[in-house]
Amino acid sequence: MKKEDIGGVHVQYFLHCKRNLWYYLNNVLYEGMNEKVLISKTEHNSFYNKKKNKEILFGSIKVDLIENKTIKEIKTSSVMRESHEIQLLYYLYYLK
Repeated sequence: MKKEDIGGVHVQYFLHCKRNLWYYLNNVLYEGMNEKVLISKTEHNSFYNKKKNKEILFGSIKVDLIENKTIKEIKTSSVMRESHEIQLLYYLYYLK
């Protein structure tokens, strides 16, 4: 897998749960029925409906939002804070 093929979800799953990464890479969809995932997606959609420059795709990464030359990722929980921070660092590396 080349850098151009790795997205933010890959980075998050690699750091948080390698089994989830395997599921994701093999198109096994299991999170769709998870209540926390559904709530997160609803919050994500309601927040971004009001914003411009949202969900911008750069190759294999999708940046949630760019405001004032700043990349922003909106997360509903701080449980995986470290992996969220590393995801942003990966975005900066990718974009450089």
